[in-house]
Amino acid sequence: MSFADGKNPNNVMGGLKATINNPKVSDEAKESAKERLNEMAESGYGRKEATPDLNDNRVVGGYKATLHNDSVSDEAKAHAREMID
Repeated sequence: MSFADGKNPNNVMGGLKATINNPKVSDEAKESAKERLNEMAESGYGRKEATPDLNDNRVVGGYKATLHNDSVSDEAKAHAREMID
């Protein structure tokens, strides 16, 4: 039996974390969830960090949005222009 049984590993890990923190769950079930969560983490399941390029694109997109937002101060727009250039 695989860790996630064909399910999204992030969702499975989230469910295990919920089990660990649920006061209505037995200590035995919590211990089992901890073990399974550790096994999944060691096997490389779970969230991956965003790639630097993707993160950079999002930051630049945020600065561009700042330039077009009428609610943003002129100082903030000037800072956004500096960061984009």
